Amino acid sequence: MEYSNTIKITCKPEHLESYFYQKMASEGGNNGFAKSLGIHPSTASRDKTRIFKLACQVVSEYGLPRHVVSVPGSQSQ
Repeated sequence: MEYSNTIKITCKPEHLESYFYQKMASEGGNNGFAKSLGIHPSTASRDKTRIFKLACQVVSEYGLPRHVVSVPGSQSQ
C-alpha cells in the first residue's frame, strides 16, 4: 500500500477514542462490543481501553486507505 494514497486523520487519537466509546455505548454497550469481536464480555470490559487506545494511535499515525472510506454526499469511486 502506498502511504501517499492514504487519508490523513487530522484529529488527536484521544478524540477518536472518545468517538468510539460513544459509538459503542449507543450501539449495544459492552455486550454488543464483545459479541461483535467474538470475545467474552468480561474480556471486552477489561481490554477495551487498551484496544481503543492502540487502534486510535495506529489510525492517527498511518491514516486510512482511500478505498475504505466513503464520504456522505460524494460520488463512489
